[in-house]
Amino acid sequence: MRAHGLSLLAAFTLGGPTFAQSPPTSESPPTSLQRLPGGPDYIDAPAWAHKPSAQDLWNYRPERAYRAGVPGGAVVDCVAKADGQLTGCKTLEVRPAGWDYEFAGQKLVERTYRLESTTSDGEPVAGKHVLVTVIWK
Repeated sequence: MRAHGLSLLAAFTLGGPTFAQSPPTSESPPTSLQRLPGGPDYIDAPAWAHKPSAQDLWNYRPERAYRAGVPGGAVVDCVAKADGQLTGCKTLEVRPAGWDYEFAGQKLVERTYRLESTTSDGEPVAGKHVLVTVIWK
């Protein structure tokens, strides 16, 4: 989707033993992979009750990076509540640094993502971690 010269790539989800983006140049969004945490406390294949809309991506974009035309993103680690709401979110990776992607990604994930209350295996999501990668380009 193109919007005022900057396209917004829909956020996509990572879970379980997973990977995140490695450092890009200031002119390119994240493209290569680097190992991130995973294990039994992480949801491998999240089932989303709600994901952000294109308007949400636009509303939560890092304004300074957008105005400068600097693409980037963040990997956010959150803990699920019983109702699927994500809380305690922390940014694990951000590329490029210094353009507020860590704050934008964290806000977007906390405010717009919701998990189903159980995993595809029927396990409750409460207390489990989920990783979400958000990229704006």
